[in-house]
Order: sequence, then C-alpha cells, then structure tokens
Amino acid sequence: MTAPPATGEADEVARRIRLVAVLVSSLSLLAALAALLVAPGYTLLGVSIALGSTQLAGY
Repeated sequence: MTAPPATGEADEVARRIRLVAVLVSSLSLLAALAALLVAPGYTLLGVSIALGSTQLAGY
C-alpha cells in the first residue's frame, strides 16, 4: 500500500483532471458546432453532451 499523496501533489493531479475535462468539453462543443453544419437534427444531442461534460468539469 502506498502513502497518500502530499497536498501539493494532490492539487496538481486535480488541476490536470480539470484541464482534461475542460479540453474534452471544448472538443465536444466544437463537434456540436460541426454537427450543426452537417446534420442539424443531431445538434441538440451534441450540445447536451458537451454541456454535461462542462458540468462534470465544474465550469
């Protein structure tokens, strides 16, 4: 068993997780915009997925 990470290390891990979540949500929003151009019927689904990712990231 390993020891729990130091506070600074835990903050760094949390910061990286938030960064990845923001990047994923940004890509989802771009995909939703692309879907609007290609197939307007699927845009609502794409936007709802992107907004869900943003809420998971805490933004």
